[in-house]
Amino acid sequence: MQATNHISTLSILVLLLIGQGARAEVHHHALLIGINEYASPKVNNLNGAVNDVTMMHRILVTRLGFDEANVRMLTNEEATRKGILKAIDVLVAEAGEEDVVYFHYSGHGSRQKDKNGDEDDGFDETILSHDARTPGVRDILDDELERRFARIRSNRVFIVFDSCHSGTITRSASVLARTVPPDDRAELYEQQTREVIAVKELPHLLMAGAPPDKEALDAPIDEGFYGLFTYSLARTFDRLGPSASPRQLHAGVKSELARIQEQFFIRAPEPQLEGPQEKIDLPLLSTDEESESAGPQQGPSRRAWLMVAPADDSRVRLLDGVSMNAQPGSQWAIYLPGETRFDFGNAIAFGVVRGLSGNDSILELELTRQTIEQGSRAVMLTPPDLSGSVPLRIEGVTQQRQSSLQRLVKDRYQGVEFVDAGGFARFVAAYDSRGWNITDAAGLTQILAFPDAADKVIAQRLSDIIGRSSHALALLALQNPASEISLEARIPAADGFGGPEAGTRGLTKVSGDTAKSLSIRKPGQPRGPGNSLVLEVQADRDVYLTIVDVDTEGNVNLLFPNNYQKDSFFPDGYAPAGTVVRIPDSLGAGNAAGFHWDYSPPAGRDTILVFASETPEMAKIIRQLTRQSDSVSGISQLRSALGAAVVRGVTVVPDQPASEPQVAQEQEPALGDWTSRSIVIDVRE
Repeated sequence: MQATNHISTLSILVLLLIGQGARAEVHHHALLIGINEYASPKVNNLNGAVNDVTMMHRILVTRLGFDEANVRMLTNEEATRKGILKAIDVLVAEAGEEDVVYFHYSGHGSRQKDKNGDEDDGFDETILSHDARTPGVRDILDDELERRFARIRSNRVFIVFDSCHSGTITRSASVLARTVPPDDRAELYEQQTREVIAVKELPHLLMAGAPPDKEALDAPIDEGFYGLFTYSLARTFDRLGPSASPRQLHAGVKSELARIQEQFFIRAPEPQLEGPQEKIDLPLLSTDEESESAGPQQGPSRRAWLMVAPADDSRVRLLDGVSMNAQPGSQWAIYLPGETRFDFGNAIAFGVVRGLSGNDSILELELTRQTIEQGSRAVMLTPPDLSGSVPLRIEGVTQQRQSSLQRLVKDRYQGVEFVDAGGFARFVAAYDSRGWNITDAAGLTQILAFPDAADKVIAQRLSDIIGRSSHALALLALQNPASEISLEARIPAADGFGGPEAGTRGLTKVSGDTAKSLSIRKPGQPRGPGNSLVLEVQADRDVYLTIVDVDTEGNVNLLFPNNYQKDSFFPDGYAPAGTVVRIPDSLGAGNAAGFHWDYSPPAGRDTILVFASETPEMAKIIRQLTRQSDSVSGISQLRSALGAAVVRGVTVVPDQPASEPQVAQEQEPALGDWTSRSIVIDVRE
């Protein structure tokens, strides 16, 4: 989008109207709109839009300090054109000059030909209400929305759109594009007029979930359906909280999108941040505003949480767990009632979700320190490990050959599930007269193409892809949203962390692709940033770094520390607080590191995971388990060990899980806090 003064769909439009004078009492207001079901048969339904706003509701109330009474949701049939516009008008009327306002729309977007010449690209962008495209009901234009948002008196307004107007349609029954073609009833849009609003009166920050020509995707993430962009935003807000700067939020969304990208083996839409340079690094909500929160606690909680209800000696219920995607396989820590800090090591129990009961999640306890009371609180430690079953669809061949290929692939890799056209497939292997074409879950990105061959050869190619994906999924399930460690990991000057890029209207743009590209270094070729990996890592406290790679063939490799590094180069991976650690320090010969990271064949996609742990004991566990030859098994053990460390003073010995929850014994040393960040790299010939 190139227009200078309108709202972009599939974007976060943050209007920071900097107020002056004395501060009044701060209230928090939110309007959340999520539409899965559309009344018109011309508009396909979605799966994840309602889940988007349900999760954001939980984040706003338990993490960002919003009073639940001031958070309004409109979903499906409630979200008519009249209902949406009226609700926005109420929001505008209620919000005071010093209040915090959050607006979120998840659903379909589209575009209409501009009627008044205010759009540089010749199109007005639109969002679709539940009754859009029914007789006499037009889309809601960006002009209509901006007229209303411009009247908000508040100096802190955050407006989110997870929709798009791209014309691309996916070929998947589960991964859906949030877009529909333009409305062909041009007469309904003839009477639109616009109130001209000077840009200088609306200084704003824009974080776009994708460029206008890309699609916002609705897909099953960690076993629940969401918009990829909103899910990444919710997870980032949960981790960073209300004091995050726009640049930090942008970087966090990119990091989470990288993890999701590996789940689907797709190129996730590229988030972009645009706004006045002086505001990009300022907190969205200052610390004094956090304490002024009108929420149900003394200031916002450090994590979004779920209420706990005891079920029996070995299980508890996570009430309304579906709202936070507490799906089977996810790990959770339990804290005392009223807890807001959720400090690492202070959990009273640790468990894994084993099933759902209505909207509640059933957590099986694996480790307990004391009796769990009604009203205890649970926070997520890690998402589900999806590596156990990778769904694959084979199409374009006879039933007999399909059965043969399925049997041969299964013989080589047990962790594969074959699905029909109506089910979700992480990979689609399609055969036609030109050979085999392997695409991503949405059917939008080609992963691999190769000529036809004997069934054994084709099965080997497919099983290699499945195995590599399984290893990567296991690795990407190693997360700790409960961590208090602030960690940044990046490829220097290649991922949007470099210098700002000049934009329009005197604004600054910060954008970056969620997947980085490096070429395989050929013999004798000079080493440079395009063919040799360099990472920059920085933590806000003293940590021990461990860097792991899952390569194209599914192998898990410990990159750092390694046997080649010099004794003086960050021994044992120790990195002091606030220090930008560059690994290796130089691409030149005789560098201080004593090693380089060059990529060798085959080409493909690698996943880098950077761990930061507070203690050498925790770092030792991470390194030992990633060295194991049985990679998926080692990662699974590592995941359990890291999760259990949230209960203070527990020395974890990886083993088969016990049938009854173990009682934690106070032992030393405690393993300490840890966190991780992932980077996806395309390795090219």
